[in-house]
Amino acid sequence: LGEQILITPSGLTYETMCPEDVVLLNASGNVVEGNRVPSSEYRLHVAIYDRIPEVCAIVHTHSPQALSAAEVRDELPAADSVVLRAAVPVAPYRPPGTQELADAAAWLLAERETNAGILRNHGVVGTGRTLSQALEACRAVELEAAHAL
Repeated sequence: LGEQILITPSGLTYETMCPEDVVLLNASGNVVEGNRVPSSEYRLHVAIYDRIPEVCAIVHTHSPQALSAAEVRDELPAADSVVLRAAVPVAPYRPPGTQELADAAAWLLAERETNAGILRNHGVVGTGRTLSQALEACRAVELEAAHAL
C-alpha cells in the first residue's frame, strides 16, 4: 500500500466538486490533508489498496443495471475480456461504510483475481493501474449487467 490515498469527499456532487475538495488520507485511512470529510467508503479503498498492491486506482459507483443483476445472479460473465479480467463476482451484502464491507470486497477481488466486483445492494467497484482503467471496468460491468437482465 502506498503511503497516501486521494479520495473524493462525502456529500458533494461531482458537478460541484473542485480539486481542493479531494481529501488526502494516510494508509490507515486518517485524514492527512483536506477540509472535507472523506467518502464514507474510505475503508473500502484502504482495504483494496492494502490487499491488492498492484491496484493504483479505484472507482466506486452505484450503477443501476449492476445492482439489479446482482439481485438475481452471483456473478456476471466477462464477455468484454479486454476490460474485465474475469467474471464479475457479487459480494454478499454488508452494511455500507463498514469494515465488514471493505474486507469482503477486498477479499473477493483478490481471491477471484478480478478487477471489478459488485457489492450486493450497494454498488460496483472497479480497479486498475489508472483511474481510466478503473472507470472502464465499472462501465464494462454496467454493460454486462444490462445484457444479463
